[in-house]
Amino acid sequence: MHAPPPLPSGVQINVGTMSAGEEGEAPDPEFRRRIEELAAREDFGGEESQRELRDLVSDAVSGLTHEGQGPVSRRRLG
Repeated sequence: MHAPPPLPSGVQINVGTMSAGEEGEAPDPEFRRRIEELAAREDFGGEESQRELRDLVSDAVSGLTHEGQGPVSRRRLG
């Protein structure tokens, strides 16, 4: 086994475990719907679908609002 490379300056990683019941809120059903909708498309492996998937993941990870439209999890893709 090799040691992992050092972390960049200012980056810290904390590893631990969670007790039962610490998982927080249930997953957003709107995100689930959007993921399932993308996965069901015939062109899921295509460039446009993959771009939409990347956008969806970015929305989920960022948790930011977009142009004052409320949480991104409630915003619909065009």
